[in-house]
Amino acid sequence: MTQTLPFRDVLDAAELLSLDEQVELIARLNHRLKEAARERLIADVREARHAFANGRHKPATPAGIGRELPT
Repeated sequence: MTQTLPFRDVLDAAELLSLDEQVELIARLNHRLKEAARERLIADVREARHAFANGRHKPATPAGIGRELPT
């Protein structure tokens, strides 16, 4: 079970850390954010490939896509 903490509590707790620990915390959070973004991108690409393979999408040029956008 995941426990959530109010954002303010997390900030207050981070302020109790030493400066070196705060720097390490920021580095680790940045790493986790990058990994999460990478995983989302992988999932999006996987879904797009699946949709294309099942005929839900067709190849298009940038110009063709531009013509389909609302003006």
